[in-house]
Amino acid sequence: MRIIAPMMILIMMTSTLAGCTGGDPDAGNNDEIDIENIQLVLNSTLELIENISNDSEEVMYYMNGNFAYNGENYDYDKGVWSEVQNGQWTWVGTPANWIDVVTINQNNNEMITIHYISFLGSLEETIGEYSENTTVSAGSSWDSYHGWEMNCSNGLQTDISNSASLGMPTGGSGVLQGQIFPTAGQDCDYTLNFNSRTEFSNVWWNIVYGISEISEGTSAILNIHSEDNNTEDESVTNTNLSMEVSYVPAGMDENARTTVVINFELYTEDAPIHVDNFLTHIENGNYNSTIFHRIIDNFMIQGGDIEGLNGYGGYAANWYGYCNGQSDVMENECSMSDWTIPDEADNGLTHTYGALSMAKTSSPNTGGSQFFIVPSDSNPSHLNGVHTVFGYVTGGLDSITDISEVDVNNDKPTYDVIVESITIY
Repeated sequence: MRIIAPMMILIMMTSTLAGCTGGDPDAGNNDEIDIENIQLVLNSTLELIENISNDSEEVMYYMNGNFAYNGENYDYDKGVWSEVQNGQWTWVGTPANWIDVVTINQNNNEMITIHYISFLGSLEETIGEYSENTTVSAGSSWDSYHGWEMNCSNGLQTDISNSASLGMPTGGSGVLQGQIFPTAGQDCDYTLNFNSRTEFSNVWWNIVYGISEISEGTSAILNIHSEDNNTEDESVTNTNLSMEVSYVPAGMDENARTTVVINFELYTEDAPIHVDNFLTHIENGNYNSTIFHRIIDNFMIQGGDIEGLNGYGGYAANWYGYCNGQSDVMENECSMSDWTIPDEADNGLTHTYGALSMAKTSSPNTGGSQFFIVPSDSNPSHLNGVHTVFGYVTGGLDSITDISEVDVNNDKPTYDVIVESITIY
């Protein structure tokens, strides 16, 4: 990677994003921006910060700079089509370079929220009706893209190619509605990158982000999935965790196995027994190297069988007063493999996209260790009030959807979808 060392302005203030204004300079379907207005566009991010209210403690940062994206930095040609041995055609050419724009550091017990990203580029040469030196929005148009590299002190890394699948902040330039990185609470460096198939004599960038402290294992958020939700903030003590999963994408073989990270919020107050059970299994390492044994596209992915890995096993991590769904059995009369947990399905949490829910038999109070996750293209509302939702995906939902589309045989994945590890933070 080519490292760019831009001039930067750093402004800090304590506040929270709660209804900011502003947006993509390209939002009006007109890419061209008069060169004399560039400073006004950059300064508009200061107005964005000023519109942030004081609902909680979040330190806001504004950074900007510029770089040239031409010559060796650009290094792109259209290439040619060339036939290879298997009869498939492949594109042979020089791709556009990714340039490191800026690196943001997140310390342990911190959470970074990206509120705004903007790129403006001055055209290197005339393109169509746009003359040389015309300034255009270069964030998500003009064949321009941005992405993230991540390097964490615990060894977790990702490059630009799979940053979206890991739940990294994405989308076009402008207001990003408070997107967080998937490794909140961990010591990580996040590097913003840019590339384009268009040459720019200069690219101006600016970014607004916030850093907030989080207590270990908890955060306070508004429960947006509850049927009984209102617009007032409700402090809910939640537990955050990340799940590392490896799988083979649809239509590929084992050589294409990829690893992704999914982040979750567990809703302790809404499903305290389920959350306690799930966390105890995690702390005991019971889910490590288990598989998602049942996957149905447009419905859900199911895993958590800590015994047979086939959907017929699993049990509660602690004694919660139920033996195979029955509450009239004493603990010393019930084998551990028959321990189950009571339903908490009437907690108002629904099976919307990203729901983390407890699997069980058709009988009540028979959950143990198996769970399922709802992808983005599913809304199994018929499960509401039957199965207990106890958390939601907060990062990496696209990966859940990709996993739900892997090749299967009778709902069993052709290649194992493996839970490599789960980390509580």
